[in-house]
Amino acid sequence: MNKRIFKIASVCSLAMGAFFTSCGGGSTNEPSSVTPNDSLVVAEVPTEALPATAIKKDAAYGYVAYIQNEGKGEMSDINSVWITDEQGKQVRKICVSNDRNTKVFAWKTDGELCSTEDVLAADDVKIVKSRESGKVYLVVSGCPDMRNIYSYLIQIDPQSDFCMHIPASEKFVGWKEDADQLLFSTYGYHEEGGRYSVVLSFDFNGKFISKGEPIEE
Repeated sequence: MNKRIFKIASVCSLAMGAFFTSCGGGSTNEPSSVTPNDSLVVAEVPTEALPATAIKKDAAYGYVAYIQNEGKGEMSDINSVWITDEQGKQVRKICVSNDRNTKVFAWKTDGELCSTEDVLAADDVKIVKSRESGKVYLVVSGCPDMRNIYSYLIQIDPQSDFCMHIPASEKFVGWKEDADQLLFSTYGYHEEGGRYSVVLSFDFNGKFISKGEPIEE
């Protein structure tokens, strides 16, 4: 055996022995030898635990949603989104905001599919349900640039990676359960000057449905 390989293998063996000792396992005083027939058995990764400092944001349809601060980003806080069942036993981390994402979405087009890694900011989360499909979603929103609020529709389904950007530049307003429509506020500018807000409605596929009357700011 090459002396360099043998030296690295011996160091790894010593490190593993120290690890199991610190976790309460037994170890011998002498380092174990490493042979080509040795194999590393990887234990099943345990379910993630909900951080003790996570802030509850919403509870509906058998789920509870939380926001956990992960630290400061370049322009905004880095937050993670978590959900549990009502008993708090089944825990899932949905996404972590990424304020370094440079993808620019046009506000005037219908929502487009994206990855949960594209979520620019996650300051708030609401739980909504489509009456037509019966599927439950999270509306994750946040302001990464001290001006625009970005919103995302994420389906709560471990078998689906559905995530959609909603093209509205202000907050999530709510939804019309009877019409199966999501409502978001967005802003615009008059040709003669001055800014206004208007409420836009979308279906659960991110398709634009209608807009309300302008509200002067």
